[in-house]
Amino acid sequence: CFSKGTQVMMSDGQDKSIEDIQVGECVMGKDGLPRSVVGLPRGYDTMYDVKHISGHRHGAEVHGMMDFTVSSDHKLVLRTKQNVLVTTRNYGGKTYAAVNYFALEDSKYGVQMVRVKTKVYGYHVHGGQAGAEEKARLFATELDLSEYIEWTIEAKDYAKVDVNVKSNTTQLINPVWLETGALGKWLENRGSNKALAPTLAYLLGLWVGDGYMERAAFSFDPKDTGLVERVERDVDLLGLSMTSNEYHHRCDNLSSDGVSNDDNVAETDFDVTDYENFIGKQVTIARAQNADVHLESDADTDLSEIFEDEIETSDSDMTYDSDLSVTSWDQRGDLTVTLHGKGVRLNGSRKHNNSNNVVWDAIEYFGARQKTQNGFEKTVPDHLAFDDISVREFFLAGLIDSDGYVKENSDGSKNATISTIYKSVCYGVLKVARSLGIKVSISTEDAKVDSAGANHQFVYRVFLNGPAFAGVLAKCALEGNKSAETDFERGPVSFHFDLVPCGKQDYYGITLDESSDHQFLLSNMALVHN
Repeated sequence: CFSKGTQVMMSDGQDKSIEDIQVGECVMGKDGLPRSVVGLPRGYDTMYDVKHISGHRHGAEVHGMMDFTVSSDHKLVLRTKQNVLVTTRNYGGKTYAAVNYFALEDSKYGVQMVRVKTKVYGYHVHGGQAGAEEKARLFATELDLSEYIEWTIEAKDYAKVDVNVKSNTTQLINPVWLETGALGKWLENRGSNKALAPTLAYLLGLWVGDGYMERAAFSFDPKDTGLVERVERDVDLLGLSMTSNEYHHRCDNLSSDGVSNDDNVAETDFDVTDYENFIGKQVTIARAQNADVHLESDADTDLSEIFEDEIETSDSDMTYDSDLSVTSWDQRGDLTVTLHGKGVRLNGSRKHNNSNNVVWDAIEYFGARQKTQNGFEKTVPDHLAFDDISVREFFLAGLIDSDGYVKENSDGSKNATISTIYKSVCYGVLKVARSLGIKVSISTEDAKVDSAGANHQFVYRVFLNGPAFAGVLAKCALEGNKSAETDFERGPVSFHFDLVPCGKQDYYGITLDESSDHQFLLSNMALVHN
């Protein structure tokens, strides 16, 4: 049983408080199938806090921990990694070769638990050190042991478990095997091909990572040709069109006819601050001339977009058709790619960019953009954690291509870090990643002013790793992020924990059908017993 407010994953993927679940409802099983609720135990008892042990647990606020609270008779679902060790021991002046290993057996406390077992071979009995050690090695190799011991024990008895067993024992974060196909069904209801759901999911991830808050547009490094080519392909598959423009970081000071305004200054270099000041002056001129100028308020906005209605782009060449054309650029800057809906005329008016646009419609329908008291924020759609596995993987691939940093591990596999200012994105990525069996953790970086005087916002960093992460990286577009398609086993991710008594409280539980395995998922994907 659990404390009031504990969130449970229901069989359809939705979350529900433990105290609100009713007989006849179904919760999520570890295989993605429903488990029927047949009883609702209630009571008042000593409770225990399950405390996730993590290197990231520090400071005033921690993120992404697998914490929850259980009653004293709650059965913990545990996994102990087998650890066979051949050592040397001394007893009573004699030396022995010893084999230590774990075994699940009855204890003196009247309950089953994993214990440390030891088999010894005396030097004095087996012809000296060599003979004893050979016997020990032979015994160790002949042990018929699984890699893990799966077992349960009531919370009140866990304190009796040997410390060496505890250090090798974890609870489990279980993947979500339910695949609702929600994104594909939404496409199908619009008259589109539901098989394009992974394609749309990639663009949604791209937008959450580095999209413009007010429209279906992205900011790229123009050197990332693989990313641009992927977007071009996906846009075509979805029946959309796209335009792009690029601004540069160096310029000649020119008149509108291309002639230098200063015979003594042919070229002017300036930094980003100079560039923003320059843009600000052009905005003032444009507004004085009643030009259609709009500046986005979100942090992702590219200042160059104020010119996009006057720019025609072909590859990296740009021509300016208005009197605001006062510069020619020679150093590559950011590339803004804007998606346009089917049949939308590109007549220079930005307000129609989102019309009949399946990407923007999905952003709005699934809530990837949420209005708050401080303006709009990006989020990860709730349904993704139980949508099709390929949809989840493509979404994360898009997010990593736009806003991730990928590094290689010592074994040749890869990990990634996604940085975001949005707590909602941080926790959404956490949930989707865990639903795929990916190892994930969260750290933070406080707001600061660096040595150059630049302000940096508070940032969440989501770290992704493990065998199942290869399934995401195989779907990335950027060459540095990609990994080859590899076979891997998607399974539970272990987490170490402490169990801490926390006094008496009301508890709430559920009883599952006797024909079941009596196990289900909390909303954080912890695998628990009824």
